[in-house]
Amino acid sequence: MKINPLDIYNKDFTVSALGYNKSQVDEFLDDLGVEFERMLQKNKDLQDKNERLKEKLKSYENIEENLKNTLKSIEEIADKQTQQAREEANMIIEKADMEAKKMKEQVKKDLAEEYKKLEKLKETKTFFKIRLRNLLESQLEVLEEDEEINLDKYEEQINQLDLSEEDEETEKPEETE
Repeated sequence: MKINPLDIYNKDFTVSALGYNKSQVDEFLDDLGVEFERMLQKNKDLQDKNERLKEKLKSYENIEENLKNTLKSIEEIADKQTQQAREEANMIIEKADMEAKKMKEQVKKDLAEEYKKLEKLKETKTFFKIRLRNLLESQLEVLEEDEEINLDKYEEQINQLDLSEEDEETEKPEETE
């Protein structure tokens, strides 16, 4: 049976010979009605508060779900960016390795070319030394021959001079006569 405050206020009891005091019963029923109204209002307020809290809880649950989804999205993005950064780093490392290998090969080529140039210079130096030695030896021979020739030449010139002086001496007395 459902009772509301009006039921309490309007309740009439039958009177009996040994019954209760009517004014006390009416007063008690009035107090009971007021208290019942207060309890019903409190119950309604609690139900309203419960509804608001349920809505708030639902809102918080939605926020929590959104935050979870956002966090999951951020984690996925972070994972993708981390993976992408790793791939880029690997590509950069591979590119650097390739460039280093190219540079190493170029240095090897340059070094080989310089070594060839050095060998060629050594060879040229050796040939130059041989040619210089030969030139010097031939010049020395020429000098030695020249000395011999010059000595011979000088001897001839001296002999010619001697002869010409003798001729001049012989010719001079004839002139004086």
